Amino acid sequence: MGLDMYLEARKYVSKFANYQTEELSDDYMEIAKHFPAGADELGDFGGAEVKIVVGYWRKVNQIHNWIVENCAEGVDECQSIPIHPSKLMELRAMVEETLENKDKAADYLPTTEGFFFGGTEYDDYYWAGLERTKLILDRALSLPEDDYAFTYQASW
Repeated sequence: MGLDMYLEARKYVSKFANYQTEELSDDYMEIAKHFPAGADELGDFGGAEVKIVVGYWRKVNQIHNWIVENCAEGVDECQSIPIHPSKLMELRAMVEETLENKDKAADYLPTTEGFFFGGTEYDDYYWAGLERTKLILDRALSLPEDDYAFTYQASW
């Protein structure tokens, strides 16, 4: 057991490439072919949602704390938390600032205690968590901003 943290990107894929001709979109057809009934028998709905896990952390409680405080109004109930790309950019900048000013870590990205949240020391694990966070956020922010919605969810 422990603090498992996931950042997901979601994208809506429209059923139709052209609504007037009802021509099915190639992206939709690619998804629909994985269903036994096929695209013609999936029913009368407008599309599909694709979810991609773009990041996973384990017990990186300083990042969890930042997201809960800055994106969920301090509410931490293992709920799905929507995160606007601008917040991901803000977190990315804070991670970089903390890595450049390690003596300010407790001010910039403080650790937080919690059941199975891991350590609260500013040790090698803390710094490795920040380096991993940079990679995750760079991956997420490389996606087209208008195409994806981001959510964060943790469990313990």
